[in-house]
Amino acid sequence: MDFELLKYLTKKIENQNVDSVLNDLNITDSETKDLLKNLFGAFKKNYIEASFIERQADRFNSTLLKYATHDFANSIELSEENDLLDSVAMSINLLGEELNYSTIAKDYLTDLFNSITDIVITIDNTGLIQSLNKSALQKLGYLEEDLVNKNINILTNMPLFLDTTSSSKNSFLTLDNEQLYVSIKISPFVRGNHEKIGYVVIAHDITEILKYQESIEIQNRKINEVNRILIENNIELKKAKEKAEESDRLKTSFLGNVSHEIRTPLNAIVGFSGMLKCEYNNDQHSEYIEIINSSCNKLITIVDDIIDISMIETKQINLKKTKTNISELIYSLQKSYYNKFKIEVIINNPDNEFELLIDHIRITQVLEKLLNNAIKYTDSGTIELGWEQSNNAIIFYVKDSGIGISEEKQILIFDRFRQAYEGHNRLYGGTGLGLPISKGFVELHGGKIWVKSKENLGSTFYFSIPLS
Repeated sequence: MDFELLKYLTKKIENQNVDSVLNDLNITDSETKDLLKNLFGAFKKNYIEASFIERQADRFNSTLLKYATHDFANSIELSEENDLLDSVAMSINLLGEELNYSTIAKDYLTDLFNSITDIVITIDNTGLIQSLNKSALQKLGYLEEDLVNKNINILTNMPLFLDTTSSSKNSFLTLDNEQLYVSIKISPFVRGNHEKIGYVVIAHDITEILKYQESIEIQNRKINEVNRILIENNIELKKAKEKAEESDRLKTSFLGNVSHEIRTPLNAIVGFSGMLKCEYNNDQHSEYIEIINSSCNKLITIVDDIIDISMIETKQINLKKTKTNISELIYSLQKSYYNKFKIEVIINNPDNEFELLIDHIRITQVLEKLLNNAIKYTDSGTIELGWEQSNNAIIFYVKDSGIGISEEKQILIFDRFRQAYEGHNRLYGGTGLGLPISKGFVELHGGKIWVKSKENLGSTFYFSIPLS
């Protein structure tokens, strides 16, 4: 009986009973049957084991091929025999696990490398580029294969000194020939056995920072230039101010001298005209002498007004405040105007005696100027002079029944040389200084002056003096 027959018989009995196979072969001899049974049993066992080993070898090869393509999801099932083949299978499974872990770690490091926003370039000991992170490729505009194994100095404006560990400023030239200004830090790349295999170059983009610093420097230069101009202007303004102050002093001095020089002959004219009035008693001479006196007094008033407004503007007036009885002040003004004009001046003088700390002369001037204006612009009716206490101030007023003032003119009448009725053909004279002078004296006392008026319905001028 040859081996092929045993193999054939083994194939036949893999899934059948041995006795049924022997009966089919018409073997009746008992010794022969026993011999064949023993032979079939031994051969079947060895054949099955060889088939199992062959199938396991196929599994080993298939699994290893999958590991080579980074497919670590499969593993080899172990038998219950715990034999040598199981040991080999366990080793292959362990190899797959280790390869899987190392691949995950490598992917993690790669992702970490590419997530860094700064430019990161690894180079060998000679300066040849080995790898670049994603940020480096994006900012420089190159592909990795364009730069690998190229010297890093082809990218830099100034050559890198690899042995230095301090930060330095440099610039990279991009693919578009643009300068990318960076701050560079170079660190040695050392393996676990302390062998230096190259360097890690980390470059932080400072282009925007430098642009910002440059814009600040430009602004600083502009600011410095403006400051220089301002300083020069301030010097010029100071000189102009000193010149203006000197001019004001000279003007005030000149006006004082002119006032004195004009007053002296005017006073002489007024004095001698008074003497002539006593000498010549006829009506015609008296009329002429009265005209001379009136004209001289007007000239003196104009000179006084010009000096007052000049001293107010140059702040050279010093108030001489004293406690003044207001009622007595009002009565004295009424007496001075009594029967001198065709318009009656009536007073509203509260009964209570009240003293106010004021410059008696200046406040009297204000009231006189307001009364003179009221008389000038009132042809008929009455003029009322009075005062009242309101909160923390004393309010003086002069009320007339004259021509009144339009609303648009009520603001400008307190300006120098301005009048409600202006022009060469105006019906009423005056220099336009009375109200500005009154405003100046009132404000020096810490008060305010204002008017309420309607055309053809008269005017009321008010001014307040604080009690404090």
